[in-house]
Amino acid sequence: MDTGRRWQSLAASLLAVVSLLALSACKSTAPPAGAQGYVGSGACRECHDRIYASWQGTVHAMVIQDVSKNAQAIQGDWTQPFEHRKFEKKDVRFIHGVQWKQRYIGEKWQVYPAQWDFEANRWAGYNVDKGGTADWRKSCASCHVVGFDPATLTWTEPSVGCEACHGPGERHVNAKPEERFGTIVNPAKLPFDYTASV
Repeated sequence: MDTGRRWQSLAASLLAVVSLLALSACKSTAPPAGAQGYVGSGACRECHDRIYASWQGTVHAMVIQDVSKNAQAIQGDWTQPFEHRKFEKKDVRFIHGVQWKQRYIGEKWQVYPAQWDFEANRWAGYNVDKGGTADWRKSCASCHVVGFDPATLTWTEPSVGCEACHGPGERHVNAKPEERFGTIVNPAKLPFDYTASV
């Protein structure tokens, strides 16, 4: 292969890589798993970065965490014995709660029958009669995720993100800047009873 062809080949490869990077930076209009029209809080960050940054430190943002991404999310004193805690720290896949109480969820979304009580600084029973068979997706997810789809038990985003209060954001994100007004719910501008419901 001569030098000219090698440069052409290298240039074509470089162009392909740059094109892929540019495409990956574009917003996807197709909603991820979960109910239609939800885009996730990350899509809101592009225009509302200050609000997004302050939300990240809230209880809402941290209510559900995948412990494979943050092992420090698991709280509780695992040296403290408790009759209903028949699971180990290593069995926990997700945590639910970072204030008041923390519940523990296994690989198959089963809610374990022991929770950590932050105020009392001790273990307490939770759904003890179900003995770790309660399915978090069926019992809890609808209030603690964004874009929950009860038919498929999937959601767009874990925890309580922007669209939990503002509704699906796909129309808002995809609208031209001058046409965005009225494409998203602003709870502050709703009648009081609706605002209270949100």
